[in-house]
Amino acid sequence: MSQQTATSQQGPWLPQQDHIKYGWGAAKNLFDVGMPGYYPGATVAGFDPSQIKAQQDSMSYLGGPGVQGMMSGAQDALGRSLGGYTGFNPQQQSDLLAGNVNTGAGSPFGQMTEALTQGVQKNLGENILPGIRSGMMQSGQMGGGTRGDLVQNRAISDAVTQGLSMPLAQMYGQAYNQAQGMRMPAAQQMIGQQQFGQRQAGQTMAQPLQMFGAMNAVGGARRNMTQAQIDADRARYEYESMSPYQNLDRYQGATSGSWGGQGSASYPKQSKWPSIIGGIMGIGMNKLF
Repeated sequence: MSQQTATSQQGPWLPQQDHIKYGWGAAKNLFDVGMPGYYPGATVAGFDPSQIKAQQDSMSYLGGPGVQGMMSGAQDALGRSLGGYTGFNPQQQSDLLAGNVNTGAGSPFGQMTEALTQGVQKNLGENILPGIRSGMMQSGQMGGGTRGDLVQNRAISDAVTQGLSMPLAQMYGQAYNQAQGMRMPAAQQMIGQQQFGQRQAGQTMAQPLQMFGAMNAVGGARRNMTQAQIDADRARYEYESMSPYQNLDRYQGATSGSWGGQGSASYPKQSKWPSIIGGIMGIGMNKLF
C-alpha cells in the first residue's frame, strides 16, 4: 500500500508577529551600530600631589649626603664601641689599666715638683741660709768651718725634706692610690663599651635596611601605579578585540526563540482516518513573512 505524506507549517500567533518583526529590526539596528565605546574617562587614579611630594622628598633624603654620612658615622661608632672605646687614647688606656702615675715633665706631678723646688730654693736663699749666717756672725763664728757647714747642710736637708720630699711623697702616694683605684673602673668601662656595641650592632646594621625598605615602599607604590595602567590597557585591548564577537552574540541572542515550525506525517493513501489528516492539513498556515 503506498504512502502519502502531509506537511504542515505553523507560525507565531498572529498578534505576536508585529512585535517579533520590531524586535528583529531593533536587534539588527543594534548590531549595525556595534558595541558602545570604551569608558572615555580615566580608569586609573593618579598619585595625590602630597604623595608625589613625599616620594620625591623620601628619595632625595635617602640618597642624600646627610643619610650617607650618618650611616658611615654609625658604623665607625659601632666599630669603636666593639673595640672598648672609652674616649682615652691607647697610651692613656694602657696607663689606666696598669695604674701608672705620670711624674714626667708637663704632668701635674712634674709641675708640682718644680713649684715645690722653687719654693724650697727661695726659702733657703731668702730666709734659712741668711738667718744661719746672721746667727753665726752674732756668735762670733764667722769664717765657716766644720760646725757652720754642718748647720747649713742640716738646714738645707730639713728644708728639702719638709718643703719638697715629704709633699712630693704624699702627693705621689695619693696619685698612686688614685691610679690603682681607677684600674678596675677603666676595665669595666671598656667592657661596658664592648657590651654596648654588641647591643647596638643589630640596630646599626638594620638602619640601612630600614631606609632601603622605605625606598622600596616608594618603588612599590610606583610599580602598583604602573601595573594598574597596564591592567587598564589590557582591559581596553581585550574589550575592543572581543567587541565584534560580543556584538554578534548579542544579535543572535536577541533574535533567538521558537517562532514556529514545520511538521510532516505519512499515512496510507486510503487511510480510514481522512478526517484526522484533513484536520492536520487544515491547521492555519500563517507565515511570518
